Amino acid sequence: MSDWADVYRANSQRLVRLATVLVGQSDAADLVADAVAGAVTSPSWSGVRDPGAYLTRSVVNAAHSHHRSEGRRRDREERAIRMRPVPAGGDEIDAGDDVARRIDVDEALDGLSAQQRAVVHLHYWEDLTIPRTAEVLGVSEGTVRAHLARAKTKLQEALR
Repeated sequence: MSDWADVYRANSQRLVRLATVLVGQSDAADLVADAVAGAVTSPSWSGVRDPGAYLTRSVVNAAHSHHRSEGRRRDREERAIRMRPVPAGGDEIDAGDDVARRIDVDEALDGLSAQQRAVVHLHYWEDLTIPRTAEVLGVSEGTVRAHLARAKTKLQEALR
C-alpha cells in the first residue's frame, strides 16, 4: 500500500467535511477525490513535508476553482436540511424553529467568501490555531485574523 493512500485514509473524513462547508454536500466527495488525485500525482508530492496540510490546501484550491466555474451556490434550504436532519423526539414547532435557525446559519455562512468560510471552518470546526490555519492555507497569520474578523462581523449582521 502506498503512503499516499495511508495519508488519504487518515485525512479523508476531515477533507470531505471541509469540502462540504465550501461547496456543499453533493459535490464534496468528488471535489476531494479530484483534489487528492491531482495532489498525489503532482511532481511536488514527493517533497511534501506535511501531507495533511498539502491535501487541505489542495481541497481549498479546488473549491475556489469550483466556485469560479459554477458561478452559483447550491440551494441553501436544501443543503441545510440534507446536512443537518431534524432530531427525533422534538415537537413540530421546536423542530421547525430548529430548521429555520439552521437555515439562517447556513445562509449567513453562504454570505461569506470561500476564503472566509475556509478560515472559519479550519479555525472553529477543526480547532486549528491561527498559526496552523495560516500554514495550511498558505497565507499569513494576519490574513487569517482579518478573515476571521470580517467573517464574525458578517455573521453577526446576518443573524440579527
